[in-house]
Amino acid sequence: SLRNKMPDFTGEIDTCAGTFGLFRPESETLDYLDGDDVVVVEEVGQLAQHEFERILRLWDAAHRRFLLVFVGDFRQLRGMNPSRAYHSWRWREVEEIHLTTMRRCQCEKLREKLELLRTHQPTLPQLRQILRRHKAPMRRAQHKMTAEPSAEDIAQIFVETPDTTFVTITRSGAARLNA
Repeated sequence: SLRNKMPDFTGEIDTCAGTFGLFRPESETLDYLDGDDVVVVEEVGQLAQHEFERILRLWDAAHRRFLLVFVGDFRQLRGMNPSRAYHSWRWREVEEIHLTTMRRCQCEKLREKLELLRTHQPTLPQLRQILRRHKAPMRRAQHKMTAEPSAEDIAQIFVETPDTTFVTITRSGAARLNA
């Protein structure tokens, strides 16, 4: 999708795992970053401590000849590993720049809600205000929903709320996130 958004960009676009060879033994990847001028790591909030430290070791092996930029938000989706990049003793080498201007949010009410949620856990009255006029689909008395929704359940939800987005997670996945 980045390539489609930036058709004139001539550099490489790859995943973090591909760029840094996270799936290979580290000894085989020490020359992966030779010749780069800038490497941007998106979603630093999803990196585990050991991944972050490995990236910095590869940067060291390239004699820090290029600019290494980490972009992300630790208040957003985290990775599957419970450790975080900022848990590393090397995090102190990162110069943090905090951006505070929302560029894509055009709705003032949504902006206020997002700012509240980003800064602290809302109080019960604040949560009620955020949820006002937002509701889950109605459960019909004659229709019993099961643990796993049927095609009919999903169809009914789309009838009641056509703009619904479904997000699913397994119990084991949820347990790992909460561990």
